[in-house]
Amino acid sequence: FEQLEALAMGGMNVARINMCHGTRDWHQNVMKNVRKLNQEKDYAVAIMMDIEGSEIHMGDLGGGAVSVKAEIYEDHGREEYATRPNYGQRCTLWTI
Repeated sequence: FEQLEALAMGGMNVARINMCHGTRDWHQNVMKNVRKLNQEKDYAVAIMMDIEGSEIHMGDLGGGAVSVKAEIYEDHGREEYATRPNYGQRCTLWTI
């Protein structure tokens, strides 16, 4: 609770909770403490839940927009994201 209060005092207005990490009890405890902070200390900190993993929103670079799931490959501590073939080959100086 004290750490959340210190963040709110420093200007935090949204508490982002990454649902891919931690336990259900931990997430519930964070949300409870944010609500308590708002009620007892008169802050207005919102709760944002990050619920999706490796999704990338991108354009087709040759047409309409699409969403694709990324495949994550780990290579000596580095992550690479692969999508559909030929997406990267159609990049320009102004469009990735």
